[in-house]
Amino acid sequence: MPKIIRNALNTKKIAAFKKPGFYADGEGLYILVKPTGGKWWIYRYRLGDKRRDMGLGAFPDVGLADARRAAGDVRQLLEDGQDPVTKRKVESARVVTEREAMPTFGEFGLQMVSLWGPTFRNAKHLGQWESSVKVSCKKLFDLPINQIDTDLVLSVLRPMWKTTPVTARRVQGRIKRILDAAKVAGHRPRNEENPAAWDGHGRLGRASIASGRAVGCVGQSLCRRDRPDPHGRHPGGCSRSWARNDSNRQALGLCLRWQRL
Repeated sequence: MPKIIRNALNTKKIAAFKKPGFYADGEGLYILVKPTGGKWWIYRYRLGDKRRDMGLGAFPDVGLADARRAAGDVRQLLEDGQDPVTKRKVESARVVTEREAMPTFGEFGLQMVSLWGPTFRNAKHLGQWESSVKVSCKKLFDLPINQIDTDLVLSVLRPMWKTTPVTARRVQGRIKRILDAAKVAGHRPRNEENPAAWDGHGRLGRASIASGRAVGCVGQSLCRRDRPDPHGRHPGGCSRSWARNDSNRQALGLCLRWQRL
């Protein structure tokens, strides 16, 4: 009876292999040394009267322990009557099809901006929207739109809250509108909260505040609602003349909203 080989290799042995060829670890798992010096994990099995080799990844990116676990998963598929190579091809084709069918945030966002263009005030407004999608939302641009979550939205907004809170508010609103449109188009679950929404999704505000109370405020002194108000100041601690400016008033409103979250 032939001797059954199990766990014949170790990392030191694998590193020492130089001659091209297959080196057995046991139970169908091999390390293949190529003429170029590269090393690949191979699971070799028979299906009917055919021998098949299935790649499990390159060494050392895939370590010995991970390769053995992957080989065990392949053996389980064979025991269940499935061909691992065929199953992988089918799964890969499904993933590619889904990826091709699902637009990225950038693709869908620019498509919507083009669609909404006639409703904008002027060409400058259209350009601002396009800049928000391409530049401000660069981190989201190449991601499938159904994968955009709160943490990703925050990664875009956090830096802006500290320096340009009015711009941050506008970008947040634009992300929200694009994701709402994606939901209508069937690219996001209809029963899922919009990760860029204020209402019903307070985590967006609280998560950013965790790094500093109302970091989006234009100076912390503008939002001290708890100090005395002997000089006729606004609730945010800002003079009425300062608050008459539209941009300043928008920033103040954003600050007070963040404090309420």
